[in-house]
Amino acid sequence: MSPSTIFQYFQCFYKNLLTSFEDVEVVPQHSRTKLDDQNAKIFNRFKDLPFEIRVQIWREALDQNGRLIELERTDQGNPVWGWSRDTCEFWRVSPRCGALPAVMQACAEALNEGKRYLEYRCFDSDNKRLPSDGPFEIYFNPRVDTIFFERERPEVHIPRVAFLCTPRMLYCCGHMRMSPLYGIDGGVNLIEALHGFSEDVTQHNFRYGGCTGLKEVHFIVKSKLWPEATASIDQGVGLRPATARGYTMEESLGNEPDMVPSKAEWRMKDKLESRIARVISDQSLPRVGEFRWTGEKMPSFHFSSLCPAPKFGEVYDGLNVDNWDFWNLFEMNDDFMENHKARFGCTYLELVISTFGCEVLVPPNVNHGSRMREIGFCGSRADVEEAKDWFKDMLEPKLMSLASRILSQILGLQPDRRTAGVRPSRLNRLAIL
Repeated sequence: MSPSTIFQYFQCFYKNLLTSFEDVEVVPQHSRTKLDDQNAKIFNRFKDLPFEIRVQIWREALDQNGRLIELERTDQGNPVWGWSRDTCEFWRVSPRCGALPAVMQACAEALNEGKRYLEYRCFDSDNKRLPSDGPFEIYFNPRVDTIFFERERPEVHIPRVAFLCTPRMLYCCGHMRMSPLYGIDGGVNLIEALHGFSEDVTQHNFRYGGCTGLKEVHFIVKSKLWPEATASIDQGVGLRPATARGYTMEESLGNEPDMVPSKAEWRMKDKLESRIARVISDQSLPRVGEFRWTGEKMPSFHFSSLCPAPKFGEVYDGLNVDNWDFWNLFEMNDDFMENHKARFGCTYLELVISTFGCEVLVPPNVNHGSRMREIGFCGSRADVEEAKDWFKDMLEPKLMSLASRILSQILGLQPDRRTAGVRPSRLNRLAIL
């Protein structure tokens, strides 16, 4: 066949190809994206997959989102002695956390695979239970589940633990006196209790091994965003990175009634951060004897807050903002913005929030003496970061303007009445964002 004939065939083929696309309906890009998002959540051929692949999918699903399992005190401890507030002996898994993981409730195959894949563990501190007690055991996933303590901890192999971050939590046993449990002068702080003590440093020659197999430690910081109480923790509660440093006028300290609670909580968090940094840098704890957190055995420490358990592809996050900045951004506006709700049916803040692709939560400022307040975000990681960047970009020019005015006053230039009464400490608020 000659080259000219081949070229003619090619021209004919190309013409027919273009003609075949004339009747094809072009789907707009935004509609195609919407269809793709819907189809990505639906898979109707799962039952047709080989059994081995289905098993692997169930296991991957069980490892996606870890549960927060709360240990609570119980008055149904030892049937002979009962329960005493002066001891740390009787505790159990909260009944609210005893439900099966959501994946295991999907079908019989998922239930059976979950029973084979997870560990059936008992975290109760006393085996002598009353007949009214519920089941002792719980399905536990050591790869992702976290055991949450308010004050006590068990002597079992637990890779992830969480503690409520309060001033009373700073010292575990016997502050400024000998701890009868550990036999250590000067009390025992939480980091030491988690690590454990060698027998040659305790007065009764007992060894306390701490929390063996520890990989992650979470200090739960109180937050006004999604304020799930510790008494209501179940499989619908998860963890997010903490953005606050604690409540402001939340509670007073029993032995220090004159201390401002907010400063006490902030100071306690600073002490914890300092101790953690010292342990990591020095690779030692002075009073525990042999240091066992060496190399890969060193657990990771996190400051977290409670939030709803995220759905697939969803994240919860927050932003700590100076309360004065927030008020200046959304309330100290001209008459047009002050009358925005009357004219447009919504406040300026509601209008701004509606433009983001994620949910934005701005809780009311209940504690009027608080210097800081949080803004919450829920959605995809990209949408959350975009919303956070908007708030940071809006706040940064105000900070730079304030800094220049204060600097002008320091240099002896004409004072600016707009900065009257503004404390210079507000110059440090970007470090908190």
